Amino acid sequence: MKIDLSRYHEGSDKLIGEVMSIDDGYIYIMLYPDRYKYVGIATPFYISSDECGLIAFSSSNIIKAKYGKEFTLFKRDLREESYTIYPDIKSHYNYMVVAYNVYYVSRDGRIFKRRGCNPSPHDNVYILYGDDIINILNREGFNKDLFRILAEESPKPIFFRELLNLIKENLKEYNIESLLMEMLDALYTAGYSKIDVFIRDFKEVFMSEE
Repeated sequence: MKIDLSRYHEGSDKLIGEVMSIDDGYIYIMLYPDRYKYVGIATPFYISSDECGLIAFSSSNIIKAKYGKEFTLFKRDLREESYTIYPDIKSHYNYMVVAYNVYYVSRDGRIFKRRGCNPSPHDNVYILYGDDIINILNREGFNKDLFRILAEESPKPIFFRELLNLIKENLKEYNIESLLMEMLDALYTAGYSKIDVFIRDFKEVFMSEE
């Protein structure tokens, strides 16, 4: 697997924030306020560090008021006027994401099945380009190794549901029955416990009429 690192630079519209802190395999990312709307659960990231990079997937989104301020309701009374009166209101909050560290990326863009790259505070964080997402998901067919690594973190069911949507949108070709079997094999190998919920969500994502 390989990605084109030349596209991930300061001027890219895929730049969405910076590394804030690290806790083992979890990376805490501070998002630029105007980029928050583009980041959801299971959003894939490329994080660029000095000597290496890494692939990560968002597991949760957090918004907190800055400086210990209390949250105050005001939109019901002010409605459309609220952002005219308080044009900088969004700058009073911190927009954060917690992400799983999944793969190591070398300086030439090659992706390795290990997590050896530890980013530093303020390293740039980018949303992956669509074709890079496809390359990662289509590693010799469906990349169940990625699925296993993520399952080992025991994420909430909502994470896997959103990941399934991402896979459906980007996987080139697949047989539904074979895909489900590969995913279940990865989940069992990882010791994931919520198999019944996963199967329900798989059927709703891949087998619904809509």
